[in-house]
Amino acid sequence: GRKNLPNQLLALFADPAITWTGRQIGGDLSKIAKDFGCLRQISGMTVRDLGPMARARDVVESGTVKLDRLVEVTLGERLSKSPDVRCSKWSARTLSQEQVKYAALDVIKGLEVYFKLDQLPDLTVRLSQLPAQATVGRVVDVVPSHGSVVVLATRGAVAKIETPAVWTAPEGCKP
Repeated sequence: GRKNLPNQLLALFADPAITWTGRQIGGDLSKIAKDFGCLRQISGMTVRDLGPMARARDVVESGTVKLDRLVEVTLGERLSKSPDVRCSKWSARTLSQEQVKYAALDVIKGLEVYFKLDQLPDLTVRLSQLPAQATVGRVVDVVPSHGSVVVLATRGAVAKIETPAVWTAPEGCKP
């Protein structure tokens, strides 16, 4: 029969105060839900995928980037993703030292990337939605009113908010 997850772990899954993060974490959670029959607990989780999060902050050009690349561009470090360990037998009752180190670094470096990205502004949010963030000295991307940095191949323009004076959009443009 199907194995059950410990109640303490199921309670963590169901806790709305916890944010779960990682690269392609949705796939991992779907596999857990399928294998252990805990879709109800997993469906309410707060999840932040690092790839799209990095793209929304213009750190990478594609939200499909792998964790080792995110570690490189956000932390300036190299994360070994050796196929010998990555493709090894993870269902073994006892993991090798290499597997334990690989898994631990995957989690630790993923969290470090998350905290670094979380400090950067989400460029998909318009300042008109968060006017308190339109502060003097803030560097902003200028994009069409119907676009965002996520869909642009390159930035439309970069600007720095200089004065708190009232600004009027050029004719034909909406702020």
